[in-house]
Formats: sequence, C-alpha cells, structure tokens
Amino acid sequence: MEFGLKDRVALVTGAAQGIGRAIALAFAEEGAHVAVNDIDPQGIEELARSLKELGSNALPIAADVADGGEVSRMVGAVVERYGRIDILINNAGIVRRAFVHEMTEEVWGRVMDINLKGVFHCSRAVIEPMKRQKRGKIISASSILAQIPDVGMAAYSISKAGVAILTKVLAAELAPYNINVNAYAPGVVETPMTRDLISTRGGEKLRYISLRRFGKPRDIANLVLYLASDLSDYITGEVVGITGGNLIVQRPWVSYDESR
Repeated sequence: MEFGLKDRVALVTGAAQGIGRAIALAFAEEGAHVAVNDIDPQGIEELARSLKELGSNALPIAADVADGGEVSRMVGAVVERYGRIDILINNAGIVRRAFVHEMTEEVWGRVMDINLKGVFHCSRAVIEPMKRQKRGKIISASSILAQIPDVGMAAYSISKAGVAILTKVLAAELAPYNINVNAYAPGVVETPMTRDLISTRGGEKLRYISLRRFGKPRDIANLVLYLASDLSDYITGEVVGITGGNLIVQRPWVSYDESR
C-alpha cells in the first residue's frame, strides 16, 4: 500500500536504532525525504547512508532534544535544507528502571527531559513552519505504560502519560491550522531498549499479549506511516495503542491449544 508520502519532509528523533530507525526507513521507502536525529552521530550517519540508497534526500542531525537551543537549530537546519517540514516524529526516549525510593533526582530529571520535555521542545519548534504551510503532522511516542504502569517504571510511565496529555492539548490548539497531532502507544517491542526486559521477564509479559508475540519495530512504523499520511486527516488528539492485544481482557491470555 502506498501512503502518498513521496517528497514529504519528515524529521524523526531518536532514529539511530529500534523504532526510530524503522520509521525513518519506512518513510524513505515511501519516497519521503527524512531528517534523522539522535545523540549518536555515528548511528545517524550510517542510517542516512541507508536512506540515501533508498532515494531519500537524507539529513543526519546530532542533537539532544532536551536542549531547546539545539532543537531550534535542528528544526532550522531542516527548513533550510528542504524549505518545509511536513511531519515530526517525536520518537526519542530513554528508560531508567528504579523504585521510587531508590531513584535519584538526576535519573528522574533525565527521563522527563528526554521523554516529555523533548516532545515539548520539538513540537513547539515546528509549529510556526507548519502554520505557514497550513498543514502538518506531529506524531509522538507514548506507551502502554502510560495507562498500565509497572513497578520500577514511575518516571517512564509518568513521562509517557504526559506525552498523551500534551498530544491532546496540542491537537486542540493546532486544529485551526490544519495540523494533526497524535501519538502511538506501543506495548513491548523488540528493540535494544527492551532486550533486558524480554530476556528476564519475557515469558511473564507474553502471557498478557493476545497475539502471542512481541511487537516488531516495523509494526510501529506501519502505524506511523498511516498517521503521517492524508488517510488520517480526520484523526487528531488520539493516542493509538499498538500492543498485540495486551490486556484486552482482565486476565492473562489462555490458549485452548497448549501446543501453541
């Protein structure tokens, strides 16, 4: 299926690996020009080479989304390069697992800075260019943990709940300018970020997933392509779950065929 994204300009944060990388590659496959951001310069340089092989006029930009000044320079570089910015994917995020009584202020602050303040900085920076265009798509990463938190994940869960609320507020504020704002809320997806979780608690987590598998980065990218396309023009202010049916009933998934 084609999503009509040829020659659209997308900025993807946190793109060096995992879900962000899959999203960037998916946009390039659809003919979009992709600016990729991360704090890992080598990772995005390598990704940019892969995007260019797919025909994308790719631009790697190393920047910390928690720094408003760096974000302003990043968005300015995108607009200077392409003359516009059609799509922002606020994907950058970190996980720091700790019980609240053991968590340091520094850990709490860094999770909030990347996961929530980063979304604020990047979204705010693209508003004026999108207003001038009278069109835009802002799509941010929330999480199932914003709705069903886990022990040791207070900072992460709260930051992602904040993203969900910010998405709704931005959607209402920007609707008059034809700017759609939505979020995706994954369950457990197989990425470097979740490797330890899957290796230690994978069996436990899988019992609650109706489709009996963890997500793949491309699963998330497929949803993001839809939200970034004209097909989703009547969708705004939504946080779309993509969890494989995690907890669609109030008990672990039970198979009548135990050979599965």
